[in-house]
Amino acid sequence: MRKAHIAERILSLFTSRDRAASMAGDLIENARGRSPMRFWADVCRTALSLLWRDFSADPSFLAGLAFRGLLVNLSLFIVMLIGIIVCSGLFGLIVRSPPLWVFRLWGAIAMCAAQFQTGQWLGRRARGKEMLACVAFLIVKRSSC
Repeated sequence: MRKAHIAERILSLFTSRDRAASMAGDLIENARGRSPMRFWADVCRTALSLLWRDFSADPSFLAGLAFRGLLVNLSLFIVMLIGIIVCSGLFGLIVRSPPLWVFRLWGAIAMCAAQFQTGQWLGRRARGKEMLACVAFLIVKRSSC
């Protein structure tokens, strides 16, 4: 059943595959005779409760990891932006006064690369709780802006 497979994939982001398969099966059994919207609401509610359970289990570790991730992200962005500017200067891509869109493009490239590397860094430090670490990082990042 396609619905079970998708629900299992969503829940496996927050728990083990075996447990996600079991939860998806239970949710499908409970959803018989109900609307599909109710099933997906139950899947989302279950995923959020798993996320909250893991967050409340060790909030100090996650807060520290998120703040370190913020520092790593900022450092990587600065290093990558400088690297892009230096490399473009070495290859003769800089003209006397480049248009504004060139600076925006360099910033966007550096930001995307820094975000990707920060996500990998967070994932390596929170094995089995990668989604939780990324959510904590996003909360800290949004609150710091």
